[in-house]
Amino acid sequence: MKKVLSLLVLLFPLMLNAAPTTKKVKLEGVWQQVQPATETTPEMKLPVWKVMQNDGTFCTFLIANNKAQCVITNEGTFRLTSDSTFVEHINGTIVNPDLIGKNNKITIVAAEKDRIQITYRLQPDGGEAKETWIRVKLEIPE
Repeated sequence: MKKVLSLLVLLFPLMLNAAPTTKKVKLEGVWQQVQPATETTPEMKLPVWKVMQNDGTFCTFLIANNKAQCVITNEGTFRLTSDSTFVEHINGTIVNPDLIGKNNKITIVAAEKDRIQITYRLQPDGGEAKETWIRVKLEIPE
């Protein structure tokens, strides 16, 4: 019995290290929305960007028409609440005025260093929305 307990005491730290961990995502930066690839279409970068600043503020903007006019669609604040969730507080939006002053809980479903997949509930009907975003980098694209 002592040998079994000793073995468990020795193995316990190893088991903790082997447990899966959630990678913490650094949200600050500029992100571009992408439409994931399907069996018939390649991944497509959309003309939608989200700027998440170090001070906890964010804005989402897009190219609105073929004249390349841009418009801010949402703005507010955000805070990371766990390794897999963050909350956006909407201060202004042209998408749905009912969202102004509300919080939007967003779940990070999958995360890599420069790519996140998120889900959230649409207001007011409560349907689930899924989005994929990639980090915009300070480098010349290939």
